[in-house]
Amino acid sequence: MPLFDPRPGPLVAAAVVAVALVACGTSVEPPRPAARTASPLSVGRPIAPRRVTVPGPGTVELRALSPTGSGRPAWLAIVLSTPGADPRDVCVATGLARRSLGEANTYCAVRTPRAAASFVARDGIPDRDGAAPIVVSGVAPPGVRAVRLTGAAGTRTLPLSAHRAFLAVLAPSVRGRVRVVSVGRTGVATRSFVLPLPPRWSLRRSRHPHRRPGAVFGDEVGENILLRSYEEIVRRFGAPAAERTEHGRRCAYYEVVGRARDGWRFCFAGDGRMLSAGGNGTPP
Repeated sequence: MPLFDPRPGPLVAAAVVAVALVACGTSVEPPRPAARTASPLSVGRPIAPRRVTVPGPGTVELRALSPTGSGRPAWLAIVLSTPGADPRDVCVATGLARRSLGEANTYCAVRTPRAAASFVARDGIPDRDGAAPIVVSGVAPPGVRAVRLTGAAGTRTLPLSAHRAFLAVLAPSVRGRVRVVSVGRTGVATRSFVLPLPPRWSLRRSRHPHRRPGAVFGDEVGENILLRSYEEIVRRFGAPAAERTEHGRRCAYYEVVGRARDGWRFCFAGDGRMLSAGGNGTPP
């Protein structure tokens, strides 16, 4: 039996073929990694908190990939902490990771011990980034052990960040009822909504299920309340934080949830007609 076999083995033959292909000008590409499969629901993952001052003082705490497949922008959630704001208020801003945080949308709520403060909105700018997705965000109080999203897009537990915030992004194609479930030590609290969101969703009072006395939300005061009577304002927002007489007019002051020393002042005639309305006012 010869000590050396001149016939090339399989490994040698493969190497010769590869060299021959390269010599002839043909490249051999390595296998490409599998593309991320698009899912109708993307869950935000906690990241190391990063301090920011825009859109307000707070920390960036969550990042979620787009639910519409690769190449689409990721989303961030920022927990805001305005100095001097009422401790019962909680605010979260959501925006695209590749754009200025100044374009992020801010949402505020009043804390409750048994349920997470949750926000549901159609976020994004369709003409720049395709159809706008539905962004679900919020903050869970200490009494809530877990927050789950259930319904039309499946069931997922939403991880909580350093300040107990959560984030989920649903594709524009999702249809049906979706629920935000807060699992607490003493029970379960559920908030539900139906996709697609109805017209004028941002103006619906159901977006703010919990209120505090003498306060309004920044997104519910505008042209829709101008020329309302005193009785209508009190029926909608509750009793004001303060009242006083100015130049013979009855003026009611409401704080704005999530802000410090900022509010709305409505002044009325003796018969209850609204005479003026002004925002960005300091408490009397």
